[in-house]
Amino acid sequence: MGRLIPDEEELDADDEEEEEDDDDDDSGVGADEGHKRHLGGRKQKEPSSLFYQMPDSRGSDEDNGYSMTANDNESSAPPTGIIEEEEDEEENEEVIPSIIEQFDSPNEVTGHCDTTLVGELDGRTRRTNVAWNPHRLLEAMYRVPEPLARTAPPASYINMEGYLEKLPSGRRQTTYWNAWKRRYFRLRDGYLYCYPNAKSEDPSFCYQLMGGRVDTVDANLLGIDDGKGHYVVVRCGNRSDTERWRRAVITQTAENYAQTYAQPVSPYPQFFEDVIVIDIGSSSVRAGILCNQPTLPQVYFPTVCARDRNTGRIVYGSEALSPSIRKGSNISFPLKPSAKITKFTVDLQAVNGLLTKVFGDINVDPSDYQVQLSLPRSFPFKSQTEVLDLLMTEFGVRAVNLTAQTVLALCSYNSTSGVVVDIGERTEVVPIVDGYIVELGLSRIPYGGSRLYDHLRHFLMQRHCGLVSEMDSFLLRYVLENACFCAEHYRTELQRFHSDPKSYEISVSVAEFFDGQPPWETITLDSGRFQVPEGLFNPDAWGLDNPGIHKLVWKAIQECALDARKEMSRSIFLSGGVTMLQGFAERLQSEMNRLTPPSVTPKVHASPYRSHAAYLGACIWANGAGFHQAKITRDDWVASGSACLKKWHF
Repeated sequence: MGRLIPDEEELDADDEEEEEDDDDDDSGVGADEGHKRHLGGRKQKEPSSLFYQMPDSRGSDEDNGYSMTANDNESSAPPTGIIEEEEDEEENEEVIPSIIEQFDSPNEVTGHCDTTLVGELDGRTRRTNVAWNPHRLLEAMYRVPEPLARTAPPASYINMEGYLEKLPSGRRQTTYWNAWKRRYFRLRDGYLYCYPNAKSEDPSFCYQLMGGRVDTVDANLLGIDDGKGHYVVVRCGNRSDTERWRRAVITQTAENYAQTYAQPVSPYPQFFEDVIVIDIGSSSVRAGILCNQPTLPQVYFPTVCARDRNTGRIVYGSEALSPSIRKGSNISFPLKPSAKITKFTVDLQAVNGLLTKVFGDINVDPSDYQVQLSLPRSFPFKSQTEVLDLLMTEFGVRAVNLTAQTVLALCSYNSTSGVVVDIGERTEVVPIVDGYIVELGLSRIPYGGSRLYDHLRHFLMQRHCGLVSEMDSFLLRYVLENACFCAEHYRTELQRFHSDPKSYEISVSVAEFFDGQPPWETITLDSGRFQVPEGLFNPDAWGLDNPGIHKLVWKAIQECALDARKEMSRSIFLSGGVTMLQGFAERLQSEMNRLTPPSVTPKVHASPYRSHAAYLGACIWANGAGFHQAKITRDDWVASGSACLKKWHF
C-alpha cells in the first residue's frame, strides 16, 4: 500500500527529470504494482514504523487540477469497489444549479443584474488600503487560544482486569483449529487491552470500544464488537463473572470521542524538552518548544515575506505587512502550492528566513535542540534535502525528523487508522490503515481556502464592497470565518433564503481594525453565507467537474481492504482551517450517511483544535520512541548526506 524505498538512481535524479515522468503515479508506484499490493490486503507491521516517512513526491505532475488515484487518467472515472447502488444514486442525484452564473444574470431576489466592476464602485466604498496597518486584524486571526479545560473520563466507566479465555479474533465458534486461549484482559477508559499474561507490557491488541456493543453469546460467553469491524468472543469462569464483565464493557461503549483527541495543556518551562516542533504550511507557520504533553504553538504567524525593491532586505511574518514595509517591497508567499498537483513552489531563501524568525521568536539557540519538522506531504524531495541541509549546516541543529502533515494530523486524534480530510490552501483526502497510506485511495485537489476567498469576493462585490488586493484577502478570511457556514441541505437553505432574505443577512464588524475613518464599519453578507462553501461538496456549482469532498472520502474507504472499510467509515478525521467552518463536520456526516450502506454508521471526528492538528500530532510524535528511531542526526548527515532520507521514504 505504501511507497517502497526508492533506489539510488531515483534519489539522485534531478528535478527536471522528475517533472517529465508523467506516466507514473503520484507516489512513484506503477498502476499494476500498486493495485497488486492493494488487493493483497493489509500488511501487518508494527504501528511504530508507520510515521517515519516523508513520502516521496517525485511521481507524475498532473496539471489537470485533480488527482484521484495512482493510475487514474480521467478524473471522472469511478473508484473501484463501490457498491452498485451508488451508480443509481448518482443518476438520480439532483444537480445543484451553478452559483457563479448568478453574477452574470438577474438577481433572483432583487430582479436586476449587478454588473458593477471593482473600478466602478462608488467613491464611498472604493477606498485604497495602501496606508492600512493590519496588525490588529492579524493579532485577532493569529491569536493562540487558551487550551480548554480537560474533560475527565466519565464517572460511569467501570474498569476491570483479569484472565479470560478467548477465541481468535473474528471467530464466533470453537473448532479443533480455533481453540480457546487464556489471556489477560484489561478494560480501561473506553479501551479493551489483551495481553499474553499479566506481566506483559505490550498488548496483543487494543480495541477502542466507544460506539461498540456487547452480546451475550451463551451462559458464560460474551461477544465484544468495537463497532469498527473487530469482534472477539471471551469466556468467563462463571455466570457471576460473566455479568460483571458484561456490565463493565457496556459502560466502556458509551461514546465520548472528545476524550480520545489530543488535549493540549499550557506550556510550562519546567516541562520543556530538547526538541523544537515546527509546522510550516502554505498559509501559516506554527512552532514551539516540546513539552512532555501536547501544547498549542507558542509562535504562530502568516507565511508571508516582503522583499525591499531597492536594498533586497526581507522581512517575514506579520511585520512584512505593515504599511511602512510593504510600501517599497514586493509581497510574496514563499510556500504556495504550485499549479501542478504534486508540487509546491518553494523559495529556499525565504524558508531560511522563516526558520530564523522561528528560532528568534522562541529565543533559543538551535544548535542546542533537535527539530521535529512538519511539511506538506507533496513537498518535493529535492526541497526536503535542501531544508535538511539548511537546518544541519546553517543552524547546526542536533537532529531532524520530517513528517507529513496529514500523518501527524492522524496522530492528533491518537489513531493509526482513518481517513484524514485536510483542507487548507489545497485539499487532500488520505486513507491510512495501520499507519500505512493507501496510495490508490489518496486524492488531491489544488484548491481550498483561496477558492473560497475568490467566491466570497464576488458576493461582496454584488453588495458594492470591493476587496481585491492581497491585503484584503485577510479581511476576506475574517469574514469567511465569522459569517459563512455549510448548509446541511443546500436546496432547503436556498428556499428559506428566497422566502425571507433579510433573515440571512449578517454584518461582521471590521471598524476596529482600522485607524480613523474606516472604509467599512461592517461587511454584510446574505445568501453568500452558505453559497460560498457549497462548492466543497458540489464543485459543479463552482463550474468545476471534480468530485465533492464526501465522494472523495467514500472513494478512499472503498480502496481499502474489505476487512478495514467498516473501521475507516467510523474514523473520518478533519484537519485544516477550512474544516473549522460552521456546519462542515455536520454536512460531511450527513453526506456520508447517504453514501454508506444501512449496516454501517459513519463517524466524522472534529477536534476543536483541528486547525492546529498537524502541530499537535507533531508534539505527540516527538514525545514517542518513533521520533528517536526516525530522526537524522548531524553525524548521519555528515557521513551519508542525502542518502539518509531513505528512512523517510517507503
